[in-house]
Amino acid sequence: VGFTSWDTFPELGHYCCETVARLEEMGMPLLDDVMGLPLDTPDERVAQAKAELDARQPGTITHFFLHPTQDTPELRAMCPDWPSRVADYQAFLSEELRDHIRNTGIQLIGNRVLRDLMRQSML
Repeated sequence: VGFTSWDTFPELGHYCCETVARLEEMGMPLLDDVMGLPLDTPDERVAQAKAELDARQPGTITHFFLHPTQDTPELRAMCPDWPSRVADYQAFLSEELRDHIRNTGIQLIGNRVLRDLMRQSML
């Protein structure tokens, strides 16, 4: 948890661990990892994405946060980190990254697939 630690609220940590264990026993698909690219490093975005994807363990469910956006005057006016957002957009349209994902065997799924699995495990 980004705003606290389990040391500060041990009862919360205990409750969360018990809840996760119960959900896993039910077969609920849970995220193993959450990741994204930093918004302060727009250079070499494809290489950054490949390195992050390669660092994941096989068989894990990872939520990969992206901020892909086309370059517009509005974006530049609103977001000081616009270069990274535009770089995300360009990187995730690149053939190089698409080929890398395909060649490493990463399976891309959307939230709908996870939702359907969760509904099945609750039956």
